[in-house]
Amino acid sequence: MAGPLEKLSSSKVFEGELIKYKFKSAALGGLDTQFNLFIPLLKNGAKAPLLVYLAGLTCTEDNGAQKGGFFGAAAAQAISIIFPDTSPRGAGAPGEDDAWDFGTGAGFYLDATKPEYSKHYNMYTHITSELPEVIKAAGLPIVCHSPLFGLYQGVRKSLLTGSRPAIHLRP
Repeated sequence: MAGPLEKLSSSKVFEGELIKYKFKSAALGGLDTQFNLFIPLLKNGAKAPLLVYLAGLTCTEDNGAQKGGFFGAAAAQAISIIFPDTSPRGAGAPGEDDAWDFGTGAGFYLDATKPEYSKHYNMYTHITSELPEVIKAAGLPIVCHSPLFGLYQGVRKSLLTGSRPAIHLRP
């Protein structure tokens, strides 16, 4: 089971708030992981639909939040956006930092099958199962069937991941 959310920072952005969280991820072998979450200003008791932004190669949870430029539109439509990290950090798997396009920051939203990687490299499970459960357990004002979108390779990954079982958050 994933650990509780720890709020690292928050900033007012347009008509909403951008919050950075950290938690211990069971899907990522107990490693800490971080994500940014934009929550629009909501009326009491309202919940916002959630978009999941999958960043591309060599990115972090900060790239889309810093460079995307869509908080104004998201706030106007009362849509939340989550920006998860692209890979486990600090796994110490063999060769994970030997090349810029593999390992830390690579952004492959898959679950590894080789034993030397399968303890930590489970980003598909992290994104589609664990992250929605962590958000739900934290009682955040978010609910929806979550579409995925992203930048660079993220668009391709969104299409691939989107064809699998969908993420569902219910009140």
